[in-house]
Amino acid sequence: MEIQNKMEEAADLIVEAVKFAAVAGVNASEFGIRLSESLYLNIRDAMFHYKALCDQVRDGKEEDAWRHYFNLKEHLIRGEKDAIIVQVQAVSEAVFSIMEQAAFDDLFDSDDRKELQSRSHQVKDIILRVRIAGSDLPEEEFSVSELRTEVVSCTVKAAKICEEKNLSLWI
Repeated sequence: MEIQNKMEEAADLIVEAVKFAAVAGVNASEFGIRLSESLYLNIRDAMFHYKALCDQVRDGKEEDAWRHYFNLKEHLIRGEKDAIIVQVQAVSEAVFSIMEQAAFDDLFDSDDRKELQSRSHQVKDIILRVRIAGSDLPEEEFSVSELRTEVVSCTVKAAKICEEKNLSLWI
């Protein structure tokens, strides 16, 4: 596998990360939470590595080019994982705050309480899966995009349960 072939792949990875950031930003805005700055900073750092990758390929320094390619990939994975963790923590904290309210048992029936608890555990499980994976997320097990979709799904379901009780998940 030649490093020249990886230059185009690296550019595509950056474009996908920017698309991921755009979607993550829209979702965070809809939920009224802040998106992790780490996502943007890691995309920026990946772009610096891309420039260095291109420079090293141009100068015929293949070993250095490979180092920049792998650093670029690591930054993109780290940024996306950080974005997921920040949203998961916000959802988990919001659900916990709802459940701590004095009127919680009066407002929510048994099924709703179980559903909220289930969503809370589901998002906490996502944090564990992201952290256990380290800096590499094996494609065959799960992907960052799949985890992001799962977080958004949990968030929407928890918010809907609260809205049915005329409450906002984001107290």
